Formats: sequence, C-alpha cells, structure tokens
Amino acid sequence: MGVLQVIKKSGLTLKLEKCKIKCDKVSYLGHSIDAEGISSNKELKDTILGISEPENKDQLRSFLGMSEYYSKFVNDYTNKTKHMRKLMKKIKKYIWSVECKCEFEQMKTTINGAPTLGMFDCKAKTIISVDASKISLCGLLIGAATGQGVGDNSIRIKSPKRC
Repeated sequence: MGVLQVIKKSGLTLKLEKCKIKCDKVSYLGHSIDAEGISSNKELKDTILGISEPENKDQLRSFLGMSEYYSKFVNDYTNKTKHMRKLMKKIKKYIWSVECKCEFEQMKTTINGAPTLGMFDCKAKTIISVDASKISLCGLLIGAATGQGVGDNSIRIKSPKRC
C-alpha cells in the first residue's frame, strides 16, 4: 500500500500547495532526507560554520542549542562539549579556555563533515554499539550490511543530588 493510500484510508487530508510529490530530496526541520538517508541541512551547517567564538553565556547557549540539534550526527557529543557545557553552570564565571576553543572548533568541523544516517531496515541485521563514561551514555545503531549508522543518541549523566 502506497503512502497516499494510507493517508486516504486514515481519513487524513492534505493541502496540495504544501505537498511535494515524486521528489528525490526533501528538506524537513533542518534535515535533508533522500534515498541515501538523513543528513544535516547544508544551509544550517553553513550557519554553524559562520558562528564566531561565544563571548558570553547567552551566545554559548545559542551555539550549544544549534550543535545539540545535530548531535545525532556527532559520535560522543556529550564528551566532546563537556568544557563548554561546564561554562553554563550558574556558579561558573565565563572564562573561555583553550579547551573550550578546541571543542568549539572541533564541533563546527565535525558538524560540517557529518555523515549521512542510513534508513533503518527492520529486516536487516543491526549492530548496537554502546559506550559509557562517568558523565555520559551513548548508543549507535549500525546497519550490519552497510556499516552505515542509522541512529545515534547520547545523554549526559547529571550530578547526583545530595540530601
């Protein structure tokens, strides 16, 4: 059953002027989707590349927000941004360190060269790769046949609260 048949059967309606039919590539919510998979949108990657070093917490928060949106394309995102994220703590004074500068430049480069995530095939063999450290957990789904990543997630472990 085709997509349009499923939509019709479900009772959904579409506005023709908002539809793109028979496209090879679609941009959606900052991502480009095509037969190869999902990749980060070129225009937004160019925006991130053009950002200068943050001079205060507001600018750093903005950069971290944009880069985190693409964290699914960045292996071990949480560890690769730990010094910048430490600056966001309320008790920390904003002092841009050499480590922050390195993380900032590395993140821009990594996002710009981010790979395409493949489409998940539930019938194909899948490799689940996981890793953990004191500050983060991450996991990656890899299509065994292609070796291409099909999903990635990383979370930061918050400091335990003391009573």
